[in-house]
Amino acid sequence: MNKTEINFEVRGMLKKITVTQLKRKEIELDQFTMWLPFHLSVTEAWKNFVTRSLKYEDDHITYGLWDEKQLVAVIEGVMIAETFELLNFFTKPKKFSWRKFFDETGILARQYRCKKIKLSLPKPLLLDTSLLLKEGFNEVEHVENVTFEKELSYHTGLVFGGGGAKGSYQIGSWKALIESDISIEKVSGTSVGALNGGFVVQGDYEIAEKMWQTITTKDILKFPDEQPFETFRMDELWKNVHDLAVLAVKSKGIDTTPLQKMIHQKLDAERLLSSPIDFNIIATKANTMSETVMNKKNLTVESLPLWLQASASFYPAMAFCEIDKENYIDGGYRNNTPQDTLFNQGLTDLFVIDVSGPGMTKRSTPPNDLSIVYQKSLWSLGSVLLFEPKRAKWNMKLGYLETKKELHQLSGRYYSFEKTGFKKEIAQLSLGFIDELLRNLKDIELDADTFQNIIQDDLEKRGMSLETASLFLLESLARHCKIEPTQVYTVKSLSQLISAHFGDVNEFQPQHLLSVGEWMDHYLEDASLKASQMDIWSFYLYFKEYGFTQPKEVKNRMIFSLRVSMEALFLIYIERGQKEDGK
Repeated sequence: MNKTEINFEVRGMLKKITVTQLKRKEIELDQFTMWLPFHLSVTEAWKNFVTRSLKYEDDHITYGLWDEKQLVAVIEGVMIAETFELLNFFTKPKKFSWRKFFDETGILARQYRCKKIKLSLPKPLLLDTSLLLKEGFNEVEHVENVTFEKELSYHTGLVFGGGGAKGSYQIGSWKALIESDISIEKVSGTSVGALNGGFVVQGDYEIAEKMWQTITTKDILKFPDEQPFETFRMDELWKNVHDLAVLAVKSKGIDTTPLQKMIHQKLDAERLLSSPIDFNIIATKANTMSETVMNKKNLTVESLPLWLQASASFYPAMAFCEIDKENYIDGGYRNNTPQDTLFNQGLTDLFVIDVSGPGMTKRSTPPNDLSIVYQKSLWSLGSVLLFEPKRAKWNMKLGYLETKKELHQLSGRYYSFEKTGFKKEIAQLSLGFIDELLRNLKDIELDADTFQNIIQDDLEKRGMSLETASLFLLESLARHCKIEPTQVYTVKSLSQLISAHFGDVNEFQPQHLLSVGEWMDHYLEDASLKASQMDIWSFYLYFKEYGFTQPKEVKNRMIFSLRVSMEALFLIYIERGQKEDGK
């Protein structure tokens, strides 16, 4: 299991699926049937499914549902005016039930924050509609089709995981939720996630933002001297970490008086306790190392700040927090991302923001009908114990953009792209590039089918498909160029930046505080990254000069350095496209 430890295998997992992936898996379509009679035959349904899918329209979605690693359903729909219209639902009958159909349809609609689910079925309707009506669907039209609609209500929970200084990312996520008018009913947080969760419950985004924009390590921990902790230099960072470790050992945990002061100054206990938003704080009882979940209903104005401090007391770096003669430490020791505390609480959907903090997350099985958006950045978020304003601002920008991607308002994986037209542009760019590559391989009598299978294997390992190959290549090249991820791009604008800067060799200059791990990654990976970039550049120059005129050499390069070859050829492909656009 991954860090989430959410046991999706019990209830099944929804993942986007494409036409080429279905063909690739050699799925026997005759094993599937229509769960609802959207068409007169399964053959007609699959034909319409493929036709619509190949248009790559922004609002058209196709998902596969996996149960114990087996594909048991294929779902097709379209999002129009906050309505999820279900167009097809193919299933393996023995693997499915009406309850599963209603749960998975509802989860998918909620992932896109739809207000309504719509089903249009052709006449004559050979279906007992009592189950639809019982589930809350209403018959609204009866002209050419029989149409059913179900209104969706939302009861949303928010989980903030622990991670110290990385928690600034969560404030950016919260901003995106606010802008999307998403009302939060319950919050559960661990460590810094509990502190940030307190701001959510209190309803003070501006105070939280300003706090993170100016925060330093000395706002959290007490030091005997005036040593700055916001240095960007590696040598000074090592000294800071050393001094922190020595002080923690000598004092049996660094004094957290500044953190106590900040909690009292920034969080209003009376307002927080009177808020209609429910709130859980997760801490660990030190002598038994057992999880303690404190709900705000059991807290007072006096005890609330202590529990927030206890949840964030990252022992042994930070001192214990004593409450009622018991010592408590960071909640991350037992439950760093406490989504399970909001299961079976009457919620319809849950946002879980994991900032990759140290600690343990319990294995848990969510309710079958609970929609969960689990967000964890692919980028490093920095140090746990060293706080610095520039780093916090960078994390907040990243958290904001990545939550907008989870809300389907932006596109991309590592980078953020404008959504309009993105799906079609990426698919056309991908398939155009792959088609040209395979034609070139055939022209020199190489087995193009074999290479296509190798390419697809590599893409599928990365959760990609032929239709999204260009996104993988584009983002990989952008990362080689160290292009900033806290901005919104178009495919064209990012391609132009790559073409302009690939091959540049610049001295590394950090723009914000890096963790020790990030510095180590930089030093350890810098040589390999530069070597990889030089390999791509070398391959780029080779293919630019010789193209596919030397079959044996091309074959060797494609077999032994597939990814490098693909990136070099893709770089040539997008450069040629830019020149053609400029004519």
